[in-house]
Amino acid sequence: MFGPRTVEMAAGEIAVVQGNPGKALTIAGRLDGKGFPVPRNYMRHRLDVAAAHAARPRGDGDQDAVAVLTGVLETAPEWLAQQRGAHATVGAVLDRARRKRAIPDDVRTLADAMRVPV
Repeated sequence: MFGPRTVEMAAGEIAVVQGNPGKALTIAGRLDGKGFPVPRNYMRHRLDVAAAHAARPRGDGDQDAVAVLTGVLETAPEWLAQQRGAHATVGAVLDRARRKRAIPDDVRTLADAMRVPV
């Protein structure tokens, strides 16, 4: 259950927590989802990847964050709806979209599926 992929996944999470989305995304680029003994561990990692994208300056990664979360939604919708970190990421993307006065359909769909108020 514990090995190099688990260490990389943890390092990515730490980078997100430390406010270093670039490092988190670099680490994520080395992980392809193969070799994770527990599939939810990889989904948990994908939430960190989405958070890292959303944390990029000026909202440059919002579409990437939505794409990652949409992939998780397709795999495990009930699980995703329960994840606080995913709610925070969607909330941040929504806040920036509201400031632009346009919420893209994919963001709205994701928020609705997760029961995040639009």
